[in-house]
Amino acid sequence: MFPKPFKVSFLFTFYFLFSFTIVLAQPISGSKTVCTTGCDYPTLNAAVSALNLNGVATGGAIIEIANGHTETLPNAGLSLGSATLNASLSASNPLVIRKSLTAGAKPVFTSGAGTGG
Repeated sequence: MFPKPFKVSFLFTFYFLFSFTIVLAQPISGSKTVCTTGCDYPTLNAAVSALNLNGVATGGAIIEIANGHTETLPNAGLSLGSATLNASLSASNPLVIRKSLTAGAKPVFTSGAGTGG
């Protein structure tokens, strides 16, 4: 039905996407950083999204926000918690979100526009 090159490229594409998904779907573990460039996550929003999607690995995770980091939060705010994340948390698998322990300016988070009621 399809020429051979299509079948081969389709299978390669499917295999690549499947393999890539498996790599991305790993629970978050160890210490991860949030900063504008050169860190694990560019925003706290990205870190929260990853946690909600993948959960926390055995031993827990620490999300450390860099000194002086600034971020405008989404209009709807941040929602930390999902079936996956909540099921992965325990006393032996904690989640810690904190400012960098080194001396420096505190992170600043600005509220999104939101809506009033």
